[in-house]
Amino acid sequence: MRPVIMHPRFGGARAQQVRAACARIGASISTAERQARNLGTAPLLVAALPAGSRVVPAEAFELAAVADEDATLLLFADEPLVLPVVTLQRGRVVVVSPNASPARLAGVLSMLLGVVRPANDTSRERLGTRAWSIEGGATVTLARKGPVSALVPFEDGQAPSADLVERTRSALALANPARIRELIGASAGVVHLSRSPREWIIYWPRTDRRIWIHSPVRLPHVVELGSVASRTDDRIVRMPARSGDVALAVGSDLDRGPQHLQHLRQLQGVEQLMNEGGPTTFERFRGTTSLPMNALVAEVR
Repeated sequence: MRPVIMHPRFGGARAQQVRAACARIGASISTAERQARNLGTAPLLVAALPAGSRVVPAEAFELAAVADEDATLLLFADEPLVLPVVTLQRGRVVVVSPNASPARLAGVLSMLLGVVRPANDTSRERLGTRAWSIEGGATVTLARKGPVSALVPFEDGQAPSADLVERTRSALALANPARIRELIGASAGVVHLSRSPREWIIYWPRTDRRIWIHSPVRLPHVVELGSVASRTDDRIVRMPARSGDVALAVGSDLDRGPQHLQHLRQLQGVEQLMNEGGPTTFERFRGTTSLPMNALVAEVR
């Protein structure tokens, strides 16, 4: 993994936090002075954002000017933000609030860098300008590019057919989500993040399979959408998407799942699982189990 590069004047407690977070996910980190040769290929550049500043500071531009055009600039604000993490410039600039927890910071770095996972880990991770997602088990990506869109099967080990995947893609492309119920029935759920308007479109036909969305800016912070969908004729829920939203969709039967997930029967347990962003939600959800559960975790950037 290519090293994370810090500006030489980025130090103190925040630099220690970044080093600890990098160690937590197995990423290397160094300063620009020590890694001058690698600046052109560095995936992530770290600098401070002084209180009151509303533009990228000059010292950050010093790094960005010689970095790869795809590098992300990670700025640590010296004043609290509305959200723990704010993404700007189509993902090129990420600003972290001083009140972001170590778990949140490790999750941000994991999202931006990608984590080298064990050979037996079959999860699939995707990072776009608008969202991040990771899929487990037989969950299938519907979007070839762009925002999150996934088909979550409700039976373990039974991947949906290629024909069903294509027809579901077509229904979403034609903005005809009502067609999805005719195609899928109760065999799977669909989680889709549309571009315009920016909203969640959730098809969830069964209440014994769970899907939640956690938001740091909405009250309540967590809503279980399966029960909401059960009160609609087409089993579809639409809701505005906001930066920081995290969706957790589980197609597997949690009643037969690992012990560390039994607390998800209560919303309080779900909020504790999902309150530090998408990557941390996935790691907490997976826990120590190696079961290939059908699941999707996604975060709006």
